[in-house]
Amino acid sequence: MFGKIFDPDGLPNRIADILIGIVVTGLMTIVFSIPLVTMGTAVSAGYYAMAKSVRHHEGYVWKEFWSSFRRNIRTGIGPGIGYTVAGLILAVDLVYLKGSTGSMKGMLMLAVLAAAVITGMTFFFVFIELSRFDMGSFEIFRFGVISAFRHLPTALALVLTAAAAVFLVWIMPWGLFLFPGLAVYADTFLMERVLKKYSPNPENDPDEADKWYNR
Repeated sequence: MFGKIFDPDGLPNRIADILIGIVVTGLMTIVFSIPLVTMGTAVSAGYYAMAKSVRHHEGYVWKEFWSSFRRNIRTGIGPGIGYTVAGLILAVDLVYLKGSTGSMKGMLMLAVLAAAVITGMTFFFVFIELSRFDMGSFEIFRFGVISAFRHLPTALALVLTAAAAVFLVWIMPWGLFLFPGLAVYADTFLMERVLKKYSPNPENDPDEADKWYNR
């Protein structure tokens, strides 16, 4: 019994490794999101590290996170600025509407919330796809927006997962150490089949077959 508990390849140690990876990835994503304009690139790096190191057990979380962040920061900064501006405008609109008393308040509130959901859907697709594909800023933005609407249920699930993590942290502040990482971990299950759909066919590309996400 004790041999199984202390076995490096045993189930308890594998679960512990996954939990540590989830916590570390979540915290790194939060820290690197603090400038706001780098939030997208941080999400991209968090997804990459979570999928590669935590789920597929290749490399170290912090090394894979930093490698992805450094590689994609130049491409991600343009869309990152755009999404930051859009987010701030939506936040101001919501605060203004909350304090207003006009007859159109309900309809306008629904319109702003719908815009926020669409912004969130495309945000996650753009930056998660940035973690896997080598494109320019405009190309990855265009690709992310189009594929988000092509895979609408997945895009909505990503938004709901993020919203659930934010809500849980709000009611349980200690969850800042756990829930953001769990949300990214869940995202890998939602998005891997989408990313593989757009990845080169490993059967036609021997080099692609060696990639960690096709093993």
